[in-house]
Amino acid sequence: KVTVDEGAQLPDGNTSGTVDVPVTVTYPDGTTAHVNVPVTTGEQPQADHYPPKATPVEKPFGSATTKDDVTSHVTVPGFPADKGTPTVTVDEGAQLPDGNTEGTVNVPVTVTYPDGTTAHVNVPVTTKAAEDNTKTPQVNEVTAGDDTVSGHDGQPGNTIEVTLPGGSKVPGTVDDKGEWTVKVPDNVTLKPGDKVTVVEKDNHGHTSPATEVTVKDTENTAHQPQVDPIHGGGTSVGGKGTPGNDVEVTLPGGTKVPGTVDENGNFTVKVPDGTELKPGDKVTVVEKDHNGHTSPATEVTVGDYPNTAHQPTVDPVTAGDKTVHGKGTPGNTVEVTFPGGSTVTGEVDKDGNFTVKVPDGTTLKPGQEITVVEKDNHGHASTPTKVTVGDTANEAHQPQVDPIHGGDTSVSGKGTPGHTVEVTLPDGSTVTGEVDKDGNFTIKVPDGKELKPGDKVTVVEKDKDGHSSTPTEVTVGDYPNTAHQPTVDPVTAGDKTVHGKGTPGNTVEVTLPDGSVVTGTVDKDGNFTVKVPDGTTLKPGQEITVVEKDKHGHASKPTKVTVGDTANEAHQPQVDPIHGGDTSVSGKGTPGNTVEITLPDGSKVTGTVDKDGNFTVKLPDGTTLKPGDKVTVVEKDKDGHSSTPTEVTVGDYPNTAHQPQVDPIHGGDSTIGGKGTPGNTVEVTLPDGSKVTGTVDKDGNFTIKVPDGTTLKPGDTVTVVEKDKYGHASTPTKVTVQDHANTAHQPTVNPVHTGDKTVTGKGTPGNTIELTTPCGKTLTTKVDKDGNWSIDLPEDVHLKAGDKVTVVEKDQYGHTSTPTVVTVTDKEMNGNNCDMPKKDDNGQAPMDNHGSDMNTGDMTEHASTPAMTQGHDDSMKHAEAKDDAKSEAKALPETGNTDNSGTIFGSLFAALGALFLAGRRRKKEDK
Repeated sequence: KVTVDEGAQLPDGNTSGTVDVPVTVTYPDGTTAHVNVPVTTGEQPQADHYPPKATPVEKPFGSATTKDDVTSHVTVPGFPADKGTPTVTVDEGAQLPDGNTEGTVNVPVTVTYPDGTTAHVNVPVTTKAAEDNTKTPQVNEVTAGDDTVSGHDGQPGNTIEVTLPGGSKVPGTVDDKGEWTVKVPDNVTLKPGDKVTVVEKDNHGHTSPATEVTVKDTENTAHQPQVDPIHGGGTSVGGKGTPGNDVEVTLPGGTKVPGTVDENGNFTVKVPDGTELKPGDKVTVVEKDHNGHTSPATEVTVGDYPNTAHQPTVDPVTAGDKTVHGKGTPGNTVEVTFPGGSTVTGEVDKDGNFTVKVPDGTTLKPGQEITVVEKDNHGHASTPTKVTVGDTANEAHQPQVDPIHGGDTSVSGKGTPGHTVEVTLPDGSTVTGEVDKDGNFTIKVPDGKELKPGDKVTVVEKDKDGHSSTPTEVTVGDYPNTAHQPTVDPVTAGDKTVHGKGTPGNTVEVTLPDGSVVTGTVDKDGNFTVKVPDGTTLKPGQEITVVEKDKHGHASKPTKVTVGDTANEAHQPQVDPIHGGDTSVSGKGTPGNTVEITLPDGSKVTGTVDKDGNFTVKLPDGTTLKPGDKVTVVEKDKDGHSSTPTEVTVGDYPNTAHQPQVDPIHGGDSTIGGKGTPGNTVEVTLPDGSKVTGTVDKDGNFTIKVPDGTTLKPGDTVTVVEKDKYGHASTPTKVTVQDHANTAHQPTVNPVHTGDKTVTGKGTPGNTIELTTPCGKTLTTKVDKDGNWSIDLPEDVHLKAGDKVTVVEKDQYGHTSTPTVVTVTDKEMNGNNCDMPKKDDNGQAPMDNHGSDMNTGDMTEHASTPAMTQGHDDSMKHAEAKDDAKSEAKALPETGNTDNSGTIFGSLFAALGALFLAGRRRKKEDK
């Protein structure tokens, strides 16, 4: 039995190191033994020994929390510097506050110690409440009838809430200038004294203190009207008031009649039919503006009826006349008082004439006086007209005299044809004249006599009996106004003179914008020019007033001229089309003017129109125009005037895709080639609709592989389109696939000899060889992969010297080559004792470079071996042979057997060599 000794101290695990713990071993026989057990406590984990500590993180509202914010608030108190540095990390998946929600969130972090142990702690992160971002609303004055409520100095982006008198609430938004405007609903009318309350709210739920505004009354623009005098019987009430306002006229019976003040400030209100204004009646007039304000009333007492009785004109009265007649006011009464004092009345008819009968028993005598007075229906009496009864019948009638003006040089009027008129001038002198047959007279005022305004001129008509008419007295009026409203030429800013047209000799008076006046005289041609004083500069919009005055001081109606701007020499520019990627903007404008180009980003560049009216403005480096962008071009003249802008929408990028050139395509071709624009793409549409693409190389060439499994057949259509980097496509090039290329070439035929049973040669691997025997039989074979072919002749075909064998090659599409015609030759030369070339070790005769036997003759139908005739000169024979060779060489092209020319010439030279050797041998033997 093993027991820990009583009192032994067991390690508590909190202190590292080794402690011997004594134990006792008790044996079965009762004996005991003692031993120490060493107990080692290892180093305490750093995570346990140095626990981490977290301090709270506080963030303002709207500020997101970062990992650094969290980890920087975790410490490991007391951790020894010599043991390294613990690492603090935010746990994966931990949610960091984004700053948009107030409150506290615990963010878990892990502390990793240098010994590999870890500890976990939560870092409390508190997002503070959002600050109140509202301002007390500043409300603009609100007037009765306003359809909006507005304000200023608000917090941009905040919401405005306006509470109207009925309790309805209308929202609005503060703009980036701090201003806001809220529309008053159509069913709400603001009245004076109403209360309007406004608050501002931010997006965090804060509400500002309320601003209450009292609705003010509208401005009273109704002014007390001026009323013209009103007379009894008047049919209207007129006067002056505020233009645009209403007037209300209250008539004596209480009837109210409305009217409106015109733009010139005048009003006239018609009195209703059936209503008569009588002297002493009261008429009241008030003015009202459009906001319902009423002016103080103007009360007018109706005056007397107007005097419509005018002094009557009485025709001359002659002794013994039974009537008195003349002219007066239609409808009025005339009262004639005769010499005895009796009075007789009559009425003026509608034509203005009256006739009054002299009472029975009354006889008018020369020299007596008659008085005639006109009276209107209200009893007003005119100035009386007194007439003296003339002697015999007085044919002289009171003349009508035209108005006379100061300075007039004649007196004119109307009278009785043939009578004399006598004019008494202001100085008492008289001048006479005669009334013409048409009843007109004009009497010249003597030289040196000047009529002045206010002078009296008396005119009397006299008949042939010397009777005088009632005199007509005329007061000379003012001098005639010869000042006419001047015509003023347009005045432009900066002008140094004001000019125009007027009445020759008159004065023009020019009032300048500053109130100063300068004068000039109208010349004999009716023109005037007035200099603008030094130091005075006329500016656009200022007003100049020009008045003409005559020598008597009469002034014309003024002519007012507004100073115009200088002439705008800037015309709307023509802008050439602009494409995406363009580096300049060009067009046409006014030579010498400036063009200002506003680019899509708002930046501006300028240029000048050249003497030919063209402009080109380079775009700044780094500016790229894209399709759909807007470019605005304005022309400006030297005075800064701007033209109407020309806005151009940037078009697509220019199409740099040109129609490609495509090389002929044959059936079975495995590529399609051609020429295009370097760098562009070519897209080939194959007969089955599939597309393959390629790129044009720097030399302008392209080659596109036909996909495996696609076979182009004659008659197929292949379409090729070129595309640039912006996707623009060219006009397509359509190519019809031609027949398969002819791959059948004229075959090479090895020499054929009498009795041969096999014909051989060379051709195109895979093609067919067709051989026609002399008897017309056709034999075929295939050219092997090495380009060789061989045909065995049938047993019944026996080749003889001179026979023709024709060989053609055919490809897989049936194309046939040019035929090769071979003439069968003997195996040995036809000469006496001709030395033939020796065979080589293999028993074969030497071959030429075409593999033909050197001892063969020409294989064409023209070839023949020169015959060796004894008894002739050898040199002659050689010459014949040479001539034959030349003729054969010339004839060869006509045979179509050019492929065998090497073989033929080799055979010729071999034959010539044999002849030469035979000749030498013969000479040697002769010796």
